[in-house]
Amino acid sequence: MSRTPVNPPLPLPDRAAAFLRPRFAAYSPGQNDGWHLISRNGRWAVVWDLADREGGETRKQAAKRLELAKALVAGGYAVSMSPGYYMVFFADRPHDDAGPRYSVVTEDSVLGGLFGGPHVVMDTWTNVNMAAFPEAEKARKRCAALEREQALADAVANSTPNMAKYLTRADEILGEGFWFLRTEEHSDTDHRPPTAHGRVDALVDIANAVLRSAPFERTGRRVAYESQEYDVAWCPKSSTPAVGYFPRRNPEDRRTPHMDAAIQLLVGAGLTPAIFGEPVGDGAFMVEQEGFQVNTAPHARHGSPPLWVSLCGRGIALDEHGPAVEVLQEAGWTVTPSEYEGLHEVFPPSGTDVPQQEDTTPGSYPSDTDHAQAAAPIPRP
Repeated sequence: MSRTPVNPPLPLPDRAAAFLRPRFAAYSPGQNDGWHLISRNGRWAVVWDLADREGGETRKQAAKRLELAKALVAGGYAVSMSPGYYMVFFADRPHDDAGPRYSVVTEDSVLGGLFGGPHVVMDTWTNVNMAAFPEAEKARKRCAALEREQALADAVANSTPNMAKYLTRADEILGEGFWFLRTEEHSDTDHRPPTAHGRVDALVDIANAVLRSAPFERTGRRVAYESQEYDVAWCPKSSTPAVGYFPRRNPEDRRTPHMDAAIQLLVGAGLTPAIFGEPVGDGAFMVEQEGFQVNTAPHARHGSPPLWVSLCGRGIALDEHGPAVEVLQEAGWTVTPSEYEGLHEVFPPSGTDVPQQEDTTPGSYPSDTDHAQAAAPIPRP
């Protein structure tokens, strides 16, 4: 049986040259200003050279370099314009581009000083270093800024021209962040669980709300607006979430060894810990995942500071609360139901060698209001 031969795809530089050739003049030394391709350490770049000049880049070359970059981006290529290089690096855009494009690479060896600092911001699509800093925090901020620019550019490129101004406004409203949680409230009792989205999705949704002149309400980093059918909120995922325990309001508050022991025991049994993220009101936090939570109780019995094991949410937490009690009891913990539904007071086994400590910091223990806010799957300001 005969088969129709399939021509292999052209190499990257050949495809880029075929794309640029009908759009820009090609470089000819001594005869014509124009573009030409070069290879630098395994990466491909395009430069704009002048026929009768050598040396540093002129304003004309800088303008043409920007035109080349915009054309390549419009053609579907990944493009990097790193400071200090008079060239436009390009590569095939990855098929799966849902994740972050930039990352911070720390080089502790002598190579770390070659770029201007050990913390290098890399474009993972083109493998080009975009910036370097002596301090890791500055590198992370630059990385976040580049991601924000990329998301806005992608959103604008995939929308109608008249949406650009609304997307720019949406970028200002959202602030920093790459991954966001979207929540919906269709009624006082119908709270939909949060869904995770990339920044582009959040930009498009907020831009359409801006287009409809929807009023926005901000609480911390959480942005909410009302539609005709339901309320929508966007909140960035926290980079330092509280896993398994309800966050405290004061910096002096702390997790105790008893809390860590209980959380480790429950997680080890395969149960789901609650995850709290960004603050979204007085004493409330964004619920990134429903599940069990462990807190320090205010009074001591049996010679050890007791703990509260309680619920966060109405779905998975309810299903797993019974098993959580069983796991603790089988490990020798004393479990006593509280007067509040879904709340148990637990004590470590007698003789447990865990340092005892008494925390008398005002506000260090969760109040009834704290638990009411924590139990709601979508905290409201």
